[in-house]
Amino acid sequence: MRRGLVLVEGQTEDLFVKTVLQPYLWNRTSLWVIPTILITKVVKSGANFKGGVRSYAQVHRDVHKLLQDADVAVITTFIDYYGLPGDFPGMSTRPIGTARQRVAHVQDALGAAIGDSRFVPFFMLHEFEALLFCDLGDHRAWVYQGGDIEKLRSVRRAVVSPEDINDGYDTAPSRRVLAAFPGYQKTFHGPLAVMDIGIENMRVQCPHFHEWLSRLEAA
Repeated sequence: MRRGLVLVEGQTEDLFVKTVLQPYLWNRTSLWVIPTILITKVVKSGANFKGGVRSYAQVHRDVHKLLQDADVAVITTFIDYYGLPGDFPGMSTRPIGTARQRVAHVQDALGAAIGDSRFVPFFMLHEFEALLFCDLGDHRAWVYQGGDIEKLRSVRRAVVSPEDINDGYDTAPSRRVLAAFPGYQKTFHGPLAVMDIGIENMRVQCPHFHEWLSRLEAA
């Protein structure tokens, strides 16, 4: 069995890996991926605080900790590009271009900074909630427990890919979802929605996400 480790930003991404990504990759490539939630604060006694990206130092520390496992085939990240701290490698030198070109630049810079061939950096464009826009049919509305799904459909029709839904404070994917469904709970509704939508549907509509999965499948 080949093992992979995924450094995730929080509980929602942790559930995504366990319930959706893990069985998907196992059935396709016999790669068993295990999530680890980023440590926010290390304490001397008791449990560490987990969840949320506050600085590059956090990610650098936790990635290198995972790389100490010599038996792991691949180590990757599943972190939102939206709100990424400015001290990450490549953030200050991002080129003028599309969002995919800019995030690829930051991923490449992070990979070079970590310096291990097993490491596959990945940032979700622009947030986890972008994946929810991959299917907004009537049969999906139950996930959100009421609200105005037509608002989300209007957003989706205006872009080529859910990954194009941008990183403005009021227009990022999660803000769009909350505007349409005030009762949306990220750690509850988010994993339910992506389980219902399915990875194949996401891969077709999200090329950056698809590229990441292809790299994991080839690891």
